[in-house]
Amino acid sequence: MKKNILSLILWLTSFQLIGAFMGMITKSNIKDWYQSLIKSPLTPPDITFGIVWTILYILLALIGWSLFTKDKQHSLQMPRVIFAVQMLLNWLWSPVFFYYHFIGSALAIILLMVLLNALFFFVTIKVKPKLA
Repeated sequence: MKKNILSLILWLTSFQLIGAFMGMITKSNIKDWYQSLIKSPLTPPDITFGIVWTILYILLALIGWSLFTKDKQHSLQMPRVIFAVQMLLNWLWSPVFFYYHFIGSALAIILLMVLLNALFFFVTIKVKPKLA
């Protein structure tokens, strides 16, 4: 039990640190470059991004922890791979969009993430419905 709690804390901390690092990468480009973009009227206010990303990374860390440490089922191998690739793309997106300003590449990453998340859902619901 103690080992599970420590591994959960490690997952949560790691994801928040990665999120903070990505925030540092994006911060320098928010005022100048991002603010100059023509955005949808549905774009939320800047204040919401830090809150939403914190909650999102907590939830993603919980899923990752459950997939990789809590449950050792072999049937979860494909969901683990999909989750890992999706997370790498998630973390790649910020520098691609905010640092390099590759809008087309960032869109392609988002579209691929949407497909991977749908695939994750459909693959995982068959073997571990509570996780999907």
